[in-house]
Amino acid sequence: MLKNFAGMSGTYWFLGIVEDNLDPEKSGRVKVRCFGLHTENLNKISTDSLPWALVGVSTNSSSSDIGSISIGTCVYGIFLDAMEQQIPFVTNVVPGLHIGINNKIGFNNFKENPPKEGDHTGNIHSRVHNIPDRVYYADRDSANGAKISEPKQKRKPTYPSNIATVTDGGHIIERDDTPNQERLCIQHIDGSYIEMNQEHNMILKTINDMMVFCQNYNQSIEKDRNIAIQGNDNLKVMGNKTVDLPDGNYILNANDCNITLKGNGTTNIDGNYNVTVKGNMTHNVTGNYSLKAGGAINMKGASLISKTSGVTIIDGSMLLLG
Repeated sequence: MLKNFAGMSGTYWFLGIVEDNLDPEKSGRVKVRCFGLHTENLNKISTDSLPWALVGVSTNSSSSDIGSISIGTCVYGIFLDAMEQQIPFVTNVVPGLHIGINNKIGFNNFKENPPKEGDHTGNIHSRVHNIPDRVYYADRDSANGAKISEPKQKRKPTYPSNIATVTDGGHIIERDDTPNQERLCIQHIDGSYIEMNQEHNMILKTINDMMVFCQNYNQSIEKDRNIAIQGNDNLKVMGNKTVDLPDGNYILNANDCNITLKGNGTTNIDGNYNVTVKGNMTHNVTGNYSLKAGGAINMKGASLISKTSGVTIIDGSMLLLG
């Protein structure tokens, strides 16, 4: 009976460095150079000649999940074929080791752009400790004297409170439990990020465009809303648009204002209506023009000119001229 397998003929474990993770089957396998078993001489044992190692995942994962281990990571595992040592199985990652970057010999970090010599290539906290400063958008003025400024970064992570992950490309996910500095942050390599910071604010920044597609869109704002747009603001509504200001005023400041109604227009004002025009004012009406007042109509000017192509009728109980 065959006894040469893990669990029957003993457990043969290994500790090694991942040199390749480009699994042709795309199942998360890696190639590991094992300490004590493999030489660092690439001419004797090349990376290509190393067997593909299976990678275990968390018990919270589904059967479709795959491992994702970066090149240069120190890993621990067992050989499923025991003493044959040709079917390695990675069970754990060993963080915090100083991995060299000399790609001429084994047991080094073979990434195209490896971290500097002596960096903790497996220590996720150290890898995010020196995040480059953000490039901030310029401060902007909104309406009514309001100012809009991108909050400056105030991250102060401490070990081991900051549970952080950095991808090889530079994407960052941080879950920082540093006392009084608690934050959640997802940051893209280009500088876009979502952050819930220690001041209880949420910041969403994109370097390029932001797009939202949905069925219904609801917002509830307890205090003020300030918007600063450096370009145009275009809005098209296929249904109705309602603006309800039960206790406030509606103020519009603009250079020019053009309003086009394809149908009818109605203006209802419960109080007084005052119009001040510093230039000329012209009414062009293709049909009839009706002016009706429950009280007196007062017209005052330097001169009054009335021209009609038809009959002009002035009717009243009393007509005062002079």
